[in-house]
Amino acid sequence: MSWAGPSMADDGSIEVIDYKTGGSGHFGGLSEAEPDARGTKLQLVVYALAGRLFEGMPEAPVRGDYWFVSDRESFKRVGYPVTAEVLDRVSQTLGQIVSGIEHGVFPNYPTATSTSPFVECAY
Repeated sequence: MSWAGPSMADDGSIEVIDYKTGGSGHFGGLSEAEPDARGTKLQLVVYALAGRLFEGMPEAPVRGDYWFVSDRESFKRVGYPVTAEVLDRVSQTLGQIVSGIEHGVFPNYPTATSTSPFVECAY
């Protein structure tokens, strides 16, 4: 994680940026209309809400971005403003995730092979 705290834009809104050194391929579909990639990318919204709390401005306009900081990715930014509609959408997604977990649905995605010293998913 590369949290460095939020920054204030010239218009008084909050900007939260998560710096990424890898590829952007799995992030291209993110937008205000699709803020959580079907429940797999919740980080920007969480960071945006944390930025509001950090600044003591719970109602401030806030934007979250992933910034791919490499020549290979052309320093591309992928993100969106975290609006009431975005929060509603992500709340619904989180509700579905929680409901599934409460009902025993917690899909695991074991890796075929790994060089990690940790067991990522044993089953």
